[in-house]
Amino acid sequence: AVLVLVTLHFVGANVVSQSLAESEEERRAIKHLSAGEYATAARILEELTQSDPSSPRIHLWNLYRGTARYHLDQFPEATALFLKVLQSRSDNGLVSRAHLFLGNIAFRTGDEQNAMHRYIQAWATGNGVIASTALQSIDEMLSHGGAVEIQIDDIIGIADGDKRCQLASRHVKVASIANQGDVVERLIGLC
Repeated sequence: AVLVLVTLHFVGANVVSQSLAESEEERRAIKHLSAGEYATAARILEELTQSDPSSPRIHLWNLYRGTARYHLDQFPEATALFLKVLQSRSDNGLVSRAHLFLGNIAFRTGDEQNAMHRYIQAWATGNGVIASTALQSIDEMLSHGGAVEIQIDDIIGIADGDKRCQLASRHVKVASIANQGDVVERLIGLC
């Protein structure tokens, strides 16, 4: 569990460091966010969002705002902002990061099944460090042998056929060990 949380902190910082700010206010917000000054970053980002609500960068700002609120342990506010990113149909980089943070919020608030769902979505829509982090989170949750499991509907919902088969194959191993023959058959049929 600790690995999941620490890794997400790094991913949050990575979101910021890869950005090319377009305004002085955005640069200031990113500087504060990168420095761990989340309350200041959140305030600047709120002002920026209110001053230009139709900006083409609004989805990125919502991701930044959600990141700041997440690190301030303001989970309801962070959740609302990350959901805005998902509703925006933005590029997969923003969407996968939003899913990853939503997964971590669910995990930290005790909703492990929802966390698993969000980590799967982050992995399915992400690449590079985001996909790797999400897959680590999935594996970590499965390795603890608790009540959380991969739902077949989560696998079916993965648009990328290669990723769908990769996750189905991982889950076949878990289902085989648990003597869930019917689950194994359904998973094999997905590929």
